[in-house]
Amino acid sequence: MASTPPPGTPQPSTPQQRLAVVAAAYNEANEHRAQDIADAQNDEQYQQIVDNLRTLEGAFLDTAAEALQATGAAVESAYQSARTAADAVQKAYADGKGIADRIRSVAAAAAAVTQLIATAATL
Repeated sequence: MASTPPPGTPQPSTPQQRLAVVAAAYNEANEHRAQDIADAQNDEQYQQIVDNLRTLEGAFLDTAAEALQATGAAVESAYQSARTAADAVQKAYADGKGIADRIRSVAAAAAAVTQLIATAATL
C-alpha cells in the first residue's frame, strides 16, 4: 500500500511539467532574442545572449519525455530550481530589466534546466 505524503507536501512534478519548464525558459528568452541582441552593449554581451539561447535551445530539443521520466527528491529539487529560474526570466522581461540582468537570468535558467535534464537522465 502506497503511503500518503504529509499534508502540505508538494505533489511530485510530472514529466510534462518538467518539459514545460524547459520550454518556458527557452520560449521566453527566444521571444526576446531580437531585442536582447539590439540592446547588447558589446560583443561579450552579444555572445552571452547567443550562448544562453543556444544552451536553452539545445536543452529544449534534447528533452524527450523519456529523459524526464525519473522521479525522486533529486529530480524534484532540480525541477523546483528550474521552475524558479524560468519564472525569474519571465519576471526580468516583464519588469523591463536591463540587458545585463536579462543575460544573467537567462544564464541561470539555462544552467537550471540543464541540471534538471542531467539529474532526471541519471536516475
